[in-house]
Amino acid sequence: MDAYYQAIYYSFTGAREAISIETLIRDLRDKGNWILNHIRNEEFLEKDQEGFFNGYYNDDQLRVDGFHNDAVRINLTGQVFPIMSGAATQKQVTQVHAAVKKYLRDVSTGGYKLNTNLGPNKLNFGRGFAFKYGEKENGAIFSHMVVMYMNALYKSGFISEAYEVFTSIYDLATNRTNEIYPGIPEYFNLEGKGLYHYLTGSASWLFLTTVTEIYGVKGEYGDLLLQPKLVPDQFDGDKSSIKTTFAGRLLEVIYLNPMKKAPEHFEISSVMMNGNTCACHISSKSVIVKRSVLEQFSSDETIRIEVVL
Repeated sequence: MDAYYQAIYYSFTGAREAISIETLIRDLRDKGNWILNHIRNEEFLEKDQEGFFNGYYNDDQLRVDGFHNDAVRINLTGQVFPIMSGAATQKQVTQVHAAVKKYLRDVSTGGYKLNTNLGPNKLNFGRGFAFKYGEKENGAIFSHMVVMYMNALYKSGFISEAYEVFTSIYDLATNRTNEIYPGIPEYFNLEGKGLYHYLTGSASWLFLTTVTEIYGVKGEYGDLLLQPKLVPDQFDGDKSSIKTTFAGRLLEVIYLNPMKKAPEHFEISSVMMNGNTCACHISSKSVIVKRSVLEQFSSDETIRIEVVL
């Protein structure tokens, strides 16, 4: 890095060069594909059928995670981003989740820890070792990363695995032994106590994941896409619903699951909008409603969409 800084320090002249949008797109895609392939092929560590991604290098330029003589060292952050970005293959996601459950799931609380104990503090890995193991960024159940891990699993189609993660954080957040009001704090320590209740990015990620992944209400090139990933336990009887907004319109999306199907067996049979057959595109697992259809309704009117799974 020092060599790079020295190479560029005196080289900026202020001259400008026109580059076509197509060339820029191609260049960025090539760079993006290179780093994804590098992570997929060079940073995935395997031993005896187990596997997970290395997440960091320390100040001595050594891998932090891996299969060490004294213990396995793994960090949840290093698993989240390869899965969320699409760098991880389906096989790698399967191996990662098995490793996360084995090494990072806390036996006493059921939560997913941010990392295993990474060994003695050699002052070469930032602030992580400034905390006692089990507190904050050193081995606590760090809500932000747990929710992002859940999001990444949903995006990759690992619905039952994602729901496991969802229930783990939900149970911790609503358990009376956490000594906080119901909610999602920055982290839970290994005694299950919630800390830093208002210092967290977790809440926004939890809302995002609930709306766009669990209930599957999201946009696709300006149109409304409904692609639910609800498991049977998330239905009240045969119904599960959400109220939200899209394209400046109020929506109430109601999913009906009379056969108690698991999401992998969803087969959308009908879609109604305010009591009428919806003019939309239906496939087995998703629905697309054109934005122009929604914009025909008043902005102060609730559009009620019923989807039979």
